[in-house]
Amino acid sequence: MRDVRRESLAALVRVGVGDRACSTPRELDHADVARVALARALVMRPRLLVLDEPTSGLDALDAERLMELIVEIARADRIAVLLSAAEVGHLGGVDRHLSISRGVVRGTTAPAAADVLRMRGA
Repeated sequence: MRDVRRESLAALVRVGVGDRACSTPRELDHADVARVALARALVMRPRLLVLDEPTSGLDALDAERLMELIVEIARADRIAVLLSAAEVGHLGGVDRHLSISRGVVRGTTAPAAADVLRMRGA
């Protein structure tokens, strides 16, 4: 049987907010809330994370740090990540980028085939 409390605390520590484990949501700043949300998702051991503007409302430095963390965790755990972002500048480190404007694909970037990692269990 899973020890969800232990796994939850480990996930909070991993995303950098382990010291906030006993805090209420009102006591967290926006960057901490984003990290707690990421930790919550990681406890589920996902193969795919779908994130809707995870950096929304964060200042540039916090947004950059969160994106670096997402990319680092995705690569380490071999998790596919699909996310939306209003600011292209928040997409540093991603493997693929697709721009859509008014329903039309405006541009794409993709790694070479050798850079694409096979998902575990796939």
